[in-house]
Amino acid sequence: MSSPASRPNPLSFLVTIYGLISGADTALLSHESQQRMTENDLRREARIDLARRGLVATESQIMKWKDEHKRGGFPANPQARG
Repeated sequence: MSSPASRPNPLSFLVTIYGLISGADTALLSHESQQRMTENDLRREARIDLARRGLVATESQIMKWKDEHKRGGFPANPQARG
């Protein structure tokens, strides 16, 4: 018969698992928050730039702006893209 001191404590195991899950959840929420802030900043920049060019910032225009932005920027004259 084993003594109580040598048996694994199921409660301490559960507390450890809870701590790991809680820490992972906190890290994920922090990462998602940072991603949202980055995306919002990029979309704000797109809306401002599109408005300066006289374009309405629709979802499709913002997506085009992002593609152009990744490749090196919008041309000076949006009509010239033809």
